[in-house]
Amino acid sequence: MIEDYAVVDVETANSTRGSICEIGLTIVEAGEITPARSWRCRPPVQTGAFHWYNTKVHGITADDVAASPEVGECLREMFALIGDRPVYAHNANFDFGHLHAASHLSGVAIPDLVTACSLTLSRRLLDLVSYRLPFIAEHFGFDSTGHHQAANDATMAAHLVQALAETAGADNVTDLCEAARTRPGRFGPDNLSGMVIRRRSTAISSGFDIPDTNAEADPNHPLFGEWVSFTGGLTAFTREPVCTLLATLGANPQPKGVNKKTTMLVIGDGFTGNSLEDFTTKKALRALELRSKGQSIEVFCEDDFLRLLDVDPAAL
Repeated sequence: MIEDYAVVDVETANSTRGSICEIGLTIVEAGEITPARSWRCRPPVQTGAFHWYNTKVHGITADDVAASPEVGECLREMFALIGDRPVYAHNANFDFGHLHAASHLSGVAIPDLVTACSLTLSRRLLDLVSYRLPFIAEHFGFDSTGHHQAANDATMAAHLVQALAETAGADNVTDLCEAARTRPGRFGPDNLSGMVIRRRSTAISSGFDIPDTNAEADPNHPLFGEWVSFTGGLTAFTREPVCTLLATLGANPQPKGVNKKTTMLVIGDGFTGNSLEDFTTKKALRALELRSKGQSIEVFCEDDFLRLLDVDPAAL
């Protein structure tokens, strides 16, 4: 049985760090997943207004949180409930980055906590076409309803951590990370680190006038070294500017298609990524074909890709 731990998930009003409008927290004690806590909250005023795309993802508007407490009040309660337990999140760079910024902007004391990323752990310990929470829930057979509601996502991730610990034969966060060939992160007043997968980066040519892949980019960015292709209509961005951004981040954009170098495929057209039945485009089917031959390709919907990219869609 794995040690006691907590799982957090946040939803945000926009892409500005700290713009949290909902928090979900699940505590796991003696192997039992307790009912999740959820807080709707008003983001720090410094982070700006709600963006239409964020509301499209989670359904929360400014009016929905107008009578809610400020995020700082919710953070104090959340940290008190976490105590000194290790804390997991699915895509930790996103959740802990926003939690750290919101705490700072709200004047909330930032505790020193051990953290881990269930997304990174899943990528290292499993072999799936997508590591979105609904897809992983289907793989393990636990409930996947209510994705992008913070409490539901925290509960899904708590089940996931249990399943990964059982898969790895680990009973604490250090052993689980060691089994995944990575290490825990830290969340603290002077320290914020996450866990990422790093792949070797090499420049490519493309049909767009984009710069060569930046080999000097931050190797800790979750997209560093990835080979990223796109298929289907995209809502929040067009491909040329996002390919330029990917290159500056050390990724390798592939605007022309899926091939034997591709490691990530972003699917538009309202793709939810909850089931293999959603794979209908030629590029998506090509990705499945290459995976069947042993190639590692991870598939994203537009929403989760933007969270990984962590940028304002209006800037693309």
